[in-house]
Amino acid sequence: MSGKRYRLQKTERLQLKIKLLVAHGSNCWWCEEPFSPDDWPTFEHVNPLSLGGTWSFENLRLTHESCNEMRANHYPISYEVK
Repeated sequence: MSGKRYRLQKTERLQLKIKLLVAHGSNCWWCEEPFSPDDWPTFEHVNPLSLGGTWSFENLRLTHESCNEMRANHYPISYEVK
């Protein structure tokens, strides 16, 4: 996958989530708690899109939606897991 900044199509997002789950496991990148059917993972950009990040595989992790929202568009060093 290229480093383009466009929004992915639904099928592309699903395929990418599966690849990320295989590569990084089924726990949230931030809180390390497992995902559940009621709390499906969302994309987390290590380098936020608003700060020049891309949709490249290397720039993506999976997180709970609430963990992703807490981080907003800050780099990982400035985020504290509670």
